Amino acid sequence: MKSFFYFFAAIVFIFFSGCNENREKIKNASNPPKSKETTQSVAVNIKEAKPVKYRLVDIDNNEQNITTLHKTITFHNIRKPLILIHFTSTWSPPSRAQLPILSKLQKKYSKNLFVLGILVDDKQESAKFRYFMKKFNANFFISNSKDNTSLTSFIIKSLDLSDNFPIPLSVLYINGEFYRFYEGAMPIEMMDYEIREAIKSL
Repeated sequence: MKSFFYFFAAIVFIFFSGCNENREKIKNASNPPKSKETTQSVAVNIKEAKPVKYRLVDIDNNEQNITTLHKTITFHNIRKPLILIHFTSTWSPPSRAQLPILSKLQKKYSKNLFVLGILVDDKQESAKFRYFMKKFNANFFISNSKDNTSLTSFIIKSLDLSDNFPIPLSVLYINGEFYRFYEGAMPIEMMDYEIREAIKSL
């Protein structure tokens, strides 16, 4: 009698195990894993994205040409390994306070650092802007170009920041590759430290 009970219990166990296995197969079939073909297709679409060119011009008609593709940036005219893109404005007190600090840092690390300023929502007449730069000791390239808006949008999206990002905002690149970004005004000691750390990685 006991043998029959054990035999019957074994049959029931095998039956329900099979049902569970079938349920698992159905569950997996309804949520199939992404195939390699899908991943490759996405990669190809990104790779085939067209590059976008930007022409940045300062008050002295000096020109910087930049090309973006996906999340990469190519600086065509700049030969320095460190490039600090600095988003600024004439109407922001923290931005105005940051200008002489960046001028000092570019002078101190002239061998390695190029500061590339970009006016945000702040198109200025050349004469008025020249006076502004002199007043606040902004002795580095600041673009007052129509391409500022589109380049700003690209970089903000590449950093996953909102459209209402803080001004000033600084983004540091090493040999064209993103390194780090800094929100708001920063004391010269902190910026100096960050630049020295970046130089160590060259």
